Amino acid sequence: MKFFVLIFSFLVFTHSSYVKAGGGINSAEIIGESLSFSCVAWQPTGVCFWLKCRPFPPSCSVEESIKVRHYNPDAIVQVYQTPGEVPWSEMSFVSDLVDFDQTGATPANANQISGGSRNNNSKKKKNRKQNSKIISRHVDVIGSPGLLVMSEMFGSTDYGCESGVTPYVPYYVTMLDYYSWKFPYSEFLNPATYIPGMREVGEREDGQNENFLFTGRFGNLFPRIGSLMQNDSYKASAVFAQRAADIVTDESALHIYNYLGDRNGKDGYWPPKQVEEWRSKESKWQMLYPKKDSSCHIFGESSTRKSADDARSLAFDGYEHRRSDDGNYAWQLWRPYECCEKKGQVFLYSVGI
Repeated sequence: MKFFVLIFSFLVFTHSSYVKAGGGINSAEIIGESLSFSCVAWQPTGVCFWLKCRPFPPSCSVEESIKVRHYNPDAIVQVYQTPGEVPWSEMSFVSDLVDFDQTGATPANANQISGGSRNNNSKKKKNRKQNSKIISRHVDVIGSPGLLVMSEMFGSTDYGCESGVTPYVPYYVTMLDYYSWKFPYSEFLNPATYIPGMREVGEREDGQNENFLFTGRFGNLFPRIGSLMQNDSYKASAVFAQRAADIVTDESALHIYNYLGDRNGKDGYWPPKQVEEWRSKESKWQMLYPKKDSSCHIFGESSTRKSADDARSLAFDGYEHRRSDDGNYAWQLWRPYECCEKKGQVFLYSVGI
């Protein structure tokens, strides 16, 4: 598998030299941004105990190893309007290959288009004729090449945890999940689909407002579809990214996807669980496009907003520096892993510190 990833990485880098230069991101930039120690957040968390037995001379002993926890850059989640026109240009072929003439995404300047302009352009952009308050997007979730540098960084030590995710492998492409991403039928059984404020993406500090969010809402997590009643492309795209991440880490989602990473742990290895929108315990985000962040956060955290210098604009909300001119966005999804070096044949137990 590692040989395959290296060969595929070479092909992607070769392909990148032929990709038209633009305002997106490439694999080299993703790898560079993955060297964020604040996002890795490595720390020792305990001690593992192993039973080690030797045949000659026959004996058994209890061995210890340090238990550590850190985040891995598992996936690139890109939100875009048009198949093939994605922030991560080298992986544009993923959406191109499954493009069954699907459009229907809202233009980036939808809130500036008048009704007359929509009617005049209806023949040219028939599938993009939408109400400006409803934004639709496609999403790809692809294994991050940042895992390659993490593997090299921790590979020479016994204090790193491998991710169960394979770089460059698509885990979720909403165009393949066309009906479930377009229509909410598979989400009707979840109460968050009907209750306003429940499972909301929006402005909160890490770990706050677990059950309900009544102010500063970006949008509801459920139903996990590709449309949202919102007139801000940044806030809508953050919701779409959170929805896609929630799907690929859900073991029972009624969508077409590959589960992101390992479903179950093993002796001395504890993979992450399903992502949560209200805290970073199971996941956090690093923006890569249109703005490159060197730190990680949950959506809506105060660290992602700028404070107004004055009151000249009543519409100022602190996200101007994060809005994309083309309506496309990309984030790196970081998830926590916990592990300890195997020191014996039988794992006994672990204790925290």
